[in-house]
Order: sequence, then C-alpha cells, then structure tokens
Amino acid sequence: MGLLFLKEVDKNIGLIKRIANCLEGYRHASYLKHGINSLLNQRIMQIAAGCEDANDCNTLHNDGILKVCCQIEKSLSAQPTMSRFENSISNKE
Repeated sequence: MGLLFLKEVDKNIGLIKRIANCLEGYRHASYLKHGINSLLNQRIMQIAAGCEDANDCNTLHNDGILKVCCQIEKSLSAQPTMSRFENSISNKE
C-alpha cells in the first residue's frame, strides 16, 4: 500500500522523472532493456519498500506491486544491471 501511495505522489510531482533527466545515458540504445527512468524508479521504490541492497533486485524482479509502481509489465532489472547503473552515476551528476 505504501508503494502505491508513493507512486501516486511521484506521479503528481514528477520528482523521479526530473532526477532521471539529470543523469546521462551511458549505454548504447540497442542494448537497452531498461532505461534510466525505469532503473531509477525501480531503485527508489525498492529502497522505499525496505530493500536497500541491489541484490534484492534478483528476488523482486517479478514482484507485482513493484512492477505496477514502475509501470512495467515485463521483468524489472536484475542485480547486475542495477549495480552497473548505480556505479555509472558520477559525483557531478
């Protein structure tokens, strides 16, 4: 229930999208399964759900509520993808 509320709040204020727009894409578009907005959205929702560790991505990549909150029908990203995303963000960004 808390994640659904958080998603509605974000839908109204657009904070996750604005943060995603500040980050530069580092991967070639033909290799993308999950965009920056999708990865950031998933990570924020997982942290809000109490799953701070990127390893939790492997367990939660098919979680229904998380998929609804991330507006994704397919599987969410796995741990290696999330770790690469987290490590790609520079101090400047």
